Amino acid sequence: IAAGAGTIKHKESAVGKHTYTLSCTASQGAIQSAPVVVDVAAELQDVHIKTDADLEAVAGVVDIAGSLTFDAGCSITSLDPLKDLASVGNDLDYQCAGVASLTLPALAHVGGSLVVHGNDPTLTDVHLDALVDVGADVRLEDEPKLTTITLANLATVGQDLVVSTYDYTSYPDAFDFDTCELLANPLTLPFLSDFEAPELTTIGRELVFEDAGELTNLTLPKLASTGASLILAGVGSQANEATTIALPSLTQTGTVFVVQNQKLATLDLSALQTTKADAAVDDYEAFPAVDPRDPLFHVYVTVIFGPCGPGVGAVHTGDIQICANGADQFDNSSLTTLKLDGLDTVGGTLVLTDLPQSSFDFPALESAFGIALVDDAALTSFTAPALTQLGDGFLDGSATPLLT
Repeated sequence: IAAGAGTIKHKESAVGKHTYTLSCTASQGAIQSAPVVVDVAAELQDVHIKTDADLEAVAGVVDIAGSLTFDAGCSITSLDPLKDLASVGNDLDYQCAGVASLTLPALAHVGGSLVVHGNDPTLTDVHLDALVDVGADVRLEDEPKLTTITLANLATVGQDLVVSTYDYTSYPDAFDFDTCELLANPLTLPFLSDFEAPELTTIGRELVFEDAGELTNLTLPKLASTGASLILAGVGSQANEATTIALPSLTQTGTVFVVQNQKLATLDLSALQTTKADAAVDDYEAFPAVDPRDPLFHVYVTVIFGPCGPGVGAVHTGDIQICANGADQFDNSSLTTLKLDGLDTVGGTLVLTDLPQSSFDFPALESAFGIALVDDAALTSFTAPALTQLGDGFLDGSATPLLT
């Protein structure tokens, strides 16, 4: 092999550095190279972690072809052995105890889902700041002391981004229609106060924040689209200051459902142009045994909640429902700034219920299936000068007494 012109294959599979000496013997004599160090990072398939010893066994790994699973009951003291981990081909499931900060500084790609859960009283921070894309879901839930989540370079989530949620384990049986109470256990993040994903641009299906009660500022400055729905419930509801939710670059989604944000003062959806309806999803009774993890579960979530809110019916795809009827399930009564200036088309119904504003102005709105203004006691003016089509829907302001 000419100098620098070829490759010599080796069969070493053990992870780590291995030293070789190359020699050549011929009639003229023998020559020997300087030591050659080969750093082997074996292709690992599925990796299961339960202890520090399991982590040490894969120390230095860069790529995992399958899934990385921190099994239930796992207990560790350090994630340093995974500091070079750059990609996981399938799922990364973390439900471990013992580490205050979940930090994987080199992790850039997860091909499947990224899930952080497990009810660990130790975990306070999640920092995955090299992460660029996740092929399926990002789910962060059920961590009672978690305060900070940073995803500094995350740009794309293939399916759902779910942060703090309820476990609808047996929909529709997880809701008691007689008492209007959830029967499922919460998987919330009660102390989450900082969530950062400044580069996030695309979510394939749903964006869900439920009952992150201390989160007073949810801003995703570059998020342009969500494929299925936008669910914001209980954000900042336990905080001592006003809450802001700002998605100023979001141009399209399926359904917008905003409820139970008692401290919400500003909701900025100023770039939102279109919400899209899906008749097949609206006919939810046609679904067989509905799995709560169904990608469209939340787009009809108020098929459950509807009976508990006067004037508020079931959500259909394409709806924008922003409700504050005084009941805990729907209270957005602190909302003073609602920005929907760019809204052009509502695939479902625009529902504004019991909000404190005296006027609503939708300068770009041209088409909606319907518009419902329900119990907006202070509302005296509703303007939509470009509105030309209400489809088969309705314009209902009968329960808004001051509206002329």
